[in-house]
Amino acid sequence: AGNPLFARQLLIEWTDRGWLVDKGQLTFGLADGVDIDAAIPADAAALFVQRVRALATQSGHERRFRDTVHLAALSGARIPGELLFSLSGPEIVDYVQGCGLWVEKDETVRFDHPLLHQALRSEAAERRDASYLHRRLARAWLKYGESSGTDVALECGRHAHAGKDWPLAVTNLLEACRSAWSTGRTNALDQASRLVTDAVSQDDRVADQQGWATLWRARSFEVLGRIEEAGDCFQQAFQFHSDHSDVNGVVESLIGMGWAALQFGQLPEAEGLYSR
Repeated sequence: AGNPLFARQLLIEWTDRGWLVDKGQLTFGLADGVDIDAAIPADAAALFVQRVRALATQSGHERRFRDTVHLAALSGARIPGELLFSLSGPEIVDYVQGCGLWVEKDETVRFDHPLLHQALRSEAAERRDASYLHRRLARAWLKYGESSGTDVALECGRHAHAGKDWPLAVTNLLEACRSAWSTGRTNALDQASRLVTDAVSQDDRVADQQGWATLWRARSFEVLGRIEEAGDCFQQAFQFHSDHSDVNGVVESLIGMGWAALQFGQLPEAEGLYSR
């Protein structure tokens, strides 16, 4: 039966390249001189990559175009159009916008097929400068958030983490934890707390934030119903905050420890924690 998506994309590619010609009597075929082995890639993903490489060459700014689509792929399935077009730069912004790779909806864009996104994301992740791309994205998201008034702490933090910019990652991931907690976004809290807990262990410049990172990890476990893990993290946070004379951190940790004790039915212990 074959793959209709592959066949459709193949015809689009051949037409764009001028390889598909009218043979007459409502039949079409490959133009003379076209290498059939080069014309038929191994799979749909390879075909999508070929399509993007051809567009990059046609842009006249091959490296910049390739960087733009890779940055977009690393950003996610759907991103703000303003962010995408700011990444491209003024030289090719019109070309990027009209190259046919995107589907626009409201003020966001996505790649015109999930397989295209997956193929480009895999290609971007394998680049030697992938960490640099993530650092670029962290700062691009930060700039977009400032101009739009949008909460982008999680997006900025996760890209800073992937790019190993630990101070920027910790600052934004802690803010993402606070935002997720206050708005009840469980998945966002889980992701942000997991990343910030790792980030504070990577760089001495942010090691003093370990107590708050651990406290947010505890709260993530709390809302996920993982009581034992939450209790352990609240105790670790309490110890760290105590060692660093962080009164607010100590109080928040004690409240969490009291909650964990209540969940285990340890009423006297909970009362003692709450009254400290």
